[in-house]
Amino acid sequence: MIQMSNSIQPESWSDFFGIWLFYILSFGLIFHLAFFICGCLLTVLICAISKQMFALRPRIVRFGLFCLILLITSGGFNALWNCAVWGNLYITYGADIEDDFTPFIPINQTAINAENGKLLSVTIYQLQLVWLIFAGFAWGVAFFCYRFISRTPKNEAPNAG
Repeated sequence: MIQMSNSIQPESWSDFFGIWLFYILSFGLIFHLAFFICGCLLTVLICAISKQMFALRPRIVRFGLFCLILLITSGGFNALWNCAVWGNLYITYGADIEDDFTPFIPINQTAINAENGKLLSVTIYQLQLVWLIFAGFAWGVAFFCYRFISRTPKNEAPNAG
């Protein structure tokens, strides 16, 4: 049985980049890879139905770029979650607290109970609202970074006359 301590502290801010890297190289990579595969299958289906198979490769490449950006931004928000939310609003005693946040699956009471955790002065709905804010920012930052990176400069034709 896991010993529950009364002196739970959030993750140290000095561990921020380590938590970020851990997310990218482990748990987060699995979810984001599954998201990429599902998106690719959906893209193939859409291209086949619309008879635009010529557009398949560029769409998959663009979707892959977005997935990579989402993985990187989600890792940052996961690290922020572990430094700011875990230990302040709830605690869990699982093996991988560095993976409590993902922008795909909201935190729920079942997950907290499964890791012998507890809520600290918040309800599960308040914690899920915090998750929604974090997930919204993770998706939003990824979208805006993708738009910035994938933006191509417009080549204007020189004036002939």
